[in-house]
Amino acid sequence: MDVQVAAARRCTIHEFDQTKLIKKEKLTAILEAGRLSSSVQDKDVWIFWVVDHREDLELLATVGKRRGKDTKHVALAPVTIALTAPQFGWASERLRLHYDLGQAAMSMQLSAASMEIGSCVAIVDDARVAAEVLKLKPNMVCPYLLTLGYPSRSLGTIPAPRRRPTSDVARWLRTK
Repeated sequence: MDVQVAAARRCTIHEFDQTKLIKKEKLTAILEAGRLSSSVQDKDVWIFWVVDHREDLELLATVGKRRGKDTKHVALAPVTIALTAPQFGWASERLRLHYDLGQAAMSMQLSAASMEIGSCVAIVDDARVAAEVLKLKPNMVCPYLLTLGYPSRSLGTIPAPRRRPTSDVARWLRTK
């Protein structure tokens, strides 16, 4: 599938078809897209944890804002990828880390969308619980989760997210 088509088809999915599991080769391709993502200074310090046991997913579903209301869909997803990396002290390093993890997440989302697999990024607010579930070393942090699964209804029937037109969001500094 063309990248533009995948970008247009990508939409946030909170409800997953519980009867369809993602085959390992597709999940591996999604992880590979994340691995190949660009990163600041090519440091790619991330580690992606694949979580597919229901008990672990239910625990991770509690790490969002408002006691997990923002992450409750994690418990319903067949698979969640926890995006982890070393915890940096300098503000500039933390900014680069979040940028890099965002790049990796979007690459994985586009890869998933190209295979008709839905996704949703969730922000981790309770880092302690996430670290316990993932058994992270003390110097590691998990700021984001990426849920994956086949949507409960076809991606073609889900309304596209409302976005402003390109002319509203892009500016040309100079034109020839």
